[in-house]
Amino acid sequence: MSTIQILTIINSGISLIMGLYMLLLRKSTTGHGIGFWASGSLVIGFGLLFRLFPSHNEYLSMVAPGLMVSVGLYLYLAGIWKFKQRKIHYPIIIGFPLADFLQSLVFFFVFHSFQLQLAIHVLFLSVYCVIAIVEMFNLSPEQNFLKQIFRINAFSFFIFFLLLMINLVAVMQNISINTSELSTSGIVLHIISGFVMIALTFGFLTAANMQLSNDLRSQLKSRDRFFSIIAHDLRGR
Repeated sequence: MSTIQILTIINSGISLIMGLYMLLLRKSTTGHGIGFWASGSLVIGFGLLFRLFPSHNEYLSMVAPGLMVSVGLYLYLAGIWKFKQRKIHYPIIIGFPLADFLQSLVFFFVFHSFQLQLAIHVLFLSVYCVIAIVEMFNLSPEQNFLKQIFRINAFSFFIFFLLLMINLVAVMQNISINTSELSTSGIVLHIISGFVMIALTFGFLTAANMQLSNDLRSQLKSRDRFFSIIAHDLRGR
């Protein structure tokens, strides 16, 4: 088993475990976007695993896994909007992955240019990163307690954006991409990408737990205020 296969299994396993954990967490965080984050993490995990299955179809082995990971990332974005109790922009969540899928069909099967297809795919993800980073800094006054963790997530998205730019430069320079044998720099980039995804997942989990804690404190304050009013009324009788 090659190094890249081992790394892929590790990254995929972490994504799947985190996705399952967030599904369990979703029971106590209904309406906070955890369902989208859980779905995104599971889709990313299965997308990474899909790379390990041999296929005689080059499209399935070279393009499909990347598209699955992209779908997972857009589910992350939907979760961010849901968590912040903002409108989910479905034209972006559905339209961008669909457009990416259609361009992959055109440039892979019609123009037979994997480099151009991959370059456009990277550009789609770059736009996604910019949107995600902006959303990380756009918090309501009631969510200022999440500022630090969202800044860390924004930094993770920025690192992922830099990796995409490095990948784009490599593609434009016609550097061949071999999924079975990677150079040392390719392995390093793969490891960093895995850590970025793990950091994002932990960031989402931390934000969800902080939101739960904040909601619990608000409920306790409301309960104490309620009992205080009752006690005051009883003393006045």
